[in-house]
Amino acid sequence: MLELMRKHARNWLMKVILGIIIVVFVLYFGSTRGRQKADSIAALDNKTISYVEYQREYERLLDAYRERFQGALTDEVLKQLNLKQQAYDDLINQAVMMQKAEDMKIQVSDEEVKNMILSYPAFQRGGAFDQRIYEELLRYNKMTPEEFEAAQRKNLTIGRLSQLIQEGMHVSDREVLDVYRAQADKINAEFITFAARDFRARLSPTDADLEGYLKTHGDEFRVPEQIKVSYIVFPGGAYGSGSKVTEAEIADYYDRHRDRFLQGGKTLSLNQVRGKIASEMQQIGGMYRAGDEAKRAHDTIYQEENFDAYAAKNKLAVHTTDYFTSRNIPAEFKGLKEFSTFFSLDKNEIGQVLSSDSAYYVVKVVDKKAPYVPLLKDVRAEVERGYLDAESRSRCRSAAEAAFAALKKGGSFTALAAKQGLQIQETGFFLPAGPAPKLGASRQIQEAMFQISDKSPYPEGPLNMGDDSVIIRFKALEPASVADFEAKKQALKLALLRMKRATAVSSWLKDTKAALIKDGRLKIYKEVKDL
Repeated sequence: MLELMRKHARNWLMKVILGIIIVVFVLYFGSTRGRQKADSIAALDNKTISYVEYQREYERLLDAYRERFQGALTDEVLKQLNLKQQAYDDLINQAVMMQKAEDMKIQVSDEEVKNMILSYPAFQRGGAFDQRIYEELLRYNKMTPEEFEAAQRKNLTIGRLSQLIQEGMHVSDREVLDVYRAQADKINAEFITFAARDFRARLSPTDADLEGYLKTHGDEFRVPEQIKVSYIVFPGGAYGSGSKVTEAEIADYYDRHRDRFLQGGKTLSLNQVRGKIASEMQQIGGMYRAGDEAKRAHDTIYQEENFDAYAAKNKLAVHTTDYFTSRNIPAEFKGLKEFSTFFSLDKNEIGQVLSSDSAYYVVKVVDKKAPYVPLLKDVRAEVERGYLDAESRSRCRSAAEAAFAALKKGGSFTALAAKQGLQIQETGFFLPAGPAPKLGASRQIQEAMFQISDKSPYPEGPLNMGDDSVIIRFKALEPASVADFEAKKQALKLALLRMKRATAVSSWLKDTKAALIKDGRLKIYKEVKDL
């Protein structure tokens, strides 16, 4: 049967299309290539899942997402995708579903696999299966026909099991309406704001308060490690000034850099830029000579440990900085990435030769100060500011929670606002899925807007809004259009059904894995964090 499909073909035009087929399978169920013996990450009924498989699965996922995102696959996106976890879960889930399919005697025939492959448009030409395209695409993706057919068999088997799990799922008209209303109904909420600044004005911290805050939050005020350095400068200009540049060198430089001498869309003549070229070449030559001198000085000082003596002998000025941290590096060294390495040096040690656009530097660490938490008298203003910020937020939150507790016991929202001297404000009607007018778009506030209703007017507690705390209350509902619902009903129903089916498979997998682990059939040897 399937062996008949493994002959002929060489058509490179359709190579990439097979990637789509592989990507779809990989993203849902993972790689299915032959297993190799290696360190196992798990085993199910003595069938191991090897580390080699995990590595291969991770690489396949990475390739798939690179293809999908193209140049937009940044490090941040990769971090959010969490491909290691995806690859790990794919392999475990695939093994669980295949084993349960075997337990349930779910089988896929050779004929079904054959028909599935024959139906792929990627393998067809003129509406008919083309064996050459099939084999060429497999070779391009480094898969044998046996491996690809095994993947499709597994795909069909898992698909059949998933279908059995999903068969009991259905969506009622009421569920569809609830989802629609959650998206389309507008609400109006009223709220009162407890402002942290009002509590801040009442605070007068004592020294004991500030000492306690400094002790608890010492890391916020810790002075980082400080170093003090001495350095010798080898400026390119000093070594290049007065050096002679020949006419031949100037002409050659001009010919190689004509594109740099444009003005008004036209190339300036050699005569117009001769002086500029001579100056640039002197600077370049000077930098080469400065670099050589700096390297010679560095090697001698390193061998003989005679920083000051070398400078004196060669009539070189020694410059010394004040103490500084990595946050306030001296101006002459800012922008030099290599300078950060000097914080790892010991006292009296010299580091590598540094270079800027105009000079070279030989630098020695002459002293170091360990990080420390300063005394209160030295950072009183900063500590007091931190204390007032934290304490005002805390007291503001406590006042809001006490007021909210009174409301939950049946108190009046209007009376509470009057007692607290707070103004009741309204959001006006808005869609709760979006930002709440006057309250913003924090996740906590958005979730609260979905919780409140006429029957349950308050969320679970006060909400944070920056430093402030707010208590919101449901006021009114503006129902969505019935006509609009009818127009969108079917599409919403299908979307909700897909979501419920996906959730059913996910829940089934979670419960099944837990049961297999409990029964000792599924053994997990390594978690993702260990890989």
